[in-house]
Amino acid sequence: MSRRLDEHVPYPQGWKAADAGSQSQWIYSLPAELIQAYAAGVGEELDATGKLLNSWRKWFGPVLDTLNDGRGFVLLDRLPVEKLTVEETRRAYWRIGQSLGQPIEQNIEGTLLYEVRDTGRDVGEGVRFSVTNAESSFHTDAAFADQPPEFVGLLSLHTAVTGGLSQLVSAYSLHNALAEEAADDLAVLYEPFSFDRRGQFRAGEPEVMVAPMFKWDGNELDTRYLHYY
Repeated sequence: MSRRLDEHVPYPQGWKAADAGSQSQWIYSLPAELIQAYAAGVGEELDATGKLLNSWRKWFGPVLDTLNDGRGFVLLDRLPVEKLTVEETRRAYWRIGQSLGQPIEQNIEGTLLYEVRDTGRDVGEGVRFSVTNAESSFHTDAAFADQPPEFVGLLSLHTAVTGGLSQLVSAYSLHNALAEEAADDLAVLYEPFSFDRRGQFRAGEPEVMVAPMFKWDGNELDTRYLHYY
């Protein structure tokens, strides 16, 4: 069993819907100059960690503070997809991601910028939710990956006719509730579980990822969860 978080984590990391605050506290308006520069591909230089080196890096400081030490989510308002070409939108979105962290592979093909698209497939075929129109419950992205991403971003190019809503929950609040109401069950979640990799493995690699749902390193709580897999 991994180390265990034994303390109650308060707001802001342990937020609930009632105290998540007003939208003005977690919405950040992207400056028009930043959008223009990123869409045009200005600021190609990377540092040793793969992050962009440009004059806009400082603007993302408060965003990173909120993601790392605050509520853990933000809304960046917004890329004007109705005015940009698809390529300009992808370029700007890619650079926003690089300003926040280092991109990681999304699948065994090495895709870094991954499209969520309904391809007509069915989850029952063993594919990922992201290629179907199936509704997914609360989960962490890439729960089956060797190293799940620190941050996950979504950009909508084509709004769904129906559905497509996003829901968020704080893993710290969930952990708090389990510690108070189901301590024995919480202890089990620190033990290894098997996650189906949904075909995302190479020759010679295991078909499942074995890892605990909760892992505490003394500073951050790592969470893996997707009950379908």
